[in-house]
Amino acid sequence: PLYDNGSGAVSGNASAGQAVVPDHFELVGRNDPSGNDTSSYIGDADLFQRLSFRVNVNEKPLDVAKYSRPLFVIASRGIKSSVVSADANTSFVFDENIYPNLTLYAVVFTDHGFEAVQGSVAVKHEPYRLKLDVTTDKETYTPSSTAQVRIKVRGAENESVGGVKVAVSVADNALAPLNAFSDADPVDSVYGYTDGDIQEQVSTHQAAKSMYSGAEGGGGGGDASLFDGARKNFKDQAAFVIVETDANGDATADVRLPDNITTWRIQAIGLSKDLRAGTTILTRPATKTIAIDAVVPPMLYVGDQAQIKLRPIAQQLGSNTDVEYVVNAPTLGLNRQSVHGKGHASVYVPLSVTAAMVGTHTVQVALIADGHQDAMEFPVQIADKIYTKTIWEQADAVAGFKLPETLAPES
Repeated sequence: PLYDNGSGAVSGNASAGQAVVPDHFELVGRNDPSGNDTSSYIGDADLFQRLSFRVNVNEKPLDVAKYSRPLFVIASRGIKSSVVSADANTSFVFDENIYPNLTLYAVVFTDHGFEAVQGSVAVKHEPYRLKLDVTTDKETYTPSSTAQVRIKVRGAENESVGGVKVAVSVADNALAPLNAFSDADPVDSVYGYTDGDIQEQVSTHQAAKSMYSGAEGGGGGGDASLFDGARKNFKDQAAFVIVETDANGDATADVRLPDNITTWRIQAIGLSKDLRAGTTILTRPATKTIAIDAVVPPMLYVGDQAQIKLRPIAQQLGSNTDVEYVVNAPTLGLNRQSVHGKGHASVYVPLSVTAAMVGTHTVQVALIADGHQDAMEFPVQIADKIYTKTIWEQADAVAGFKLPETLAPES
């Protein structure tokens, strides 16, 4: 509260020497169909809807005979308009010049400076939301197979929407715990909040106020064809393609899956020419009846005593089932070395790194069990010093730009 300092200058309804309760200014919307007022956050509105607002003082309409006529300022990425009203009210059309949102400021000048109140309006998102239905030709895939992704796009009234650009991303769902994906609604991005860009309010009578508001080994395992078709393409991103829907709202993308035994996350994001948008996500597994899982160090140094860890991936594999593993890396002294295990138990193959091994090598591993087989291939780099340097390369994504082959998605 403010107090009379003895000069007799007081504000509000109080006598000299009494506490003065400051006037309470408020901006309210007059857009509720029921006729009720709404408070400072005015809410959502349709594009081209006429909006009406009023300045209240102590819950009553501003009396311009007692106070100044209010200055109304519309801000949306800068000041769009300003007007001094003859009374407590203002009205305007929410058009494309001030969407997706605006901030309305009402400024009332008083004896001690000014009072500024504000309210916000955002465009309704639902009319701009597209419905994307994504299906695939199979429920389950094998590594290196081709998945057909089918997209159907409908509008808010369930009508088919043609000419929609749909970005289809197929990525390894194992990246999800690393926060590698975004489930953000594209409508909220396209029509998201934009600042009014009014940074300060300054008066000669008051300071500026900021507005920022266990195993046994052997040798010579497997036949000559064991490593034919070994899985070696383990990219995390299977595809990123853009397709366009036809007049029926349909589009198709054929995606060649890498060799991963994993669950693929398929996300489709659609954007139409009239700026409607939508997204959807589904997952599809890529698996085999039985597969080998290997932990092969990608980088080793002279003097390391390393291990290659091998185990099977299979839903149905008896604990006493014989499993044969074969490791082939001749340049590392592993010539089709055979190791035997049981069931799901892991086995380990030792590897001693010498100075003669400096360079790049290929390690092949294979599994034979229960009438099935699988093989994988990995590159291994061996350096003579533990000190290495990382080289970063940067390129502009101009027309014709392509990622290096080792990083580019299959599709």
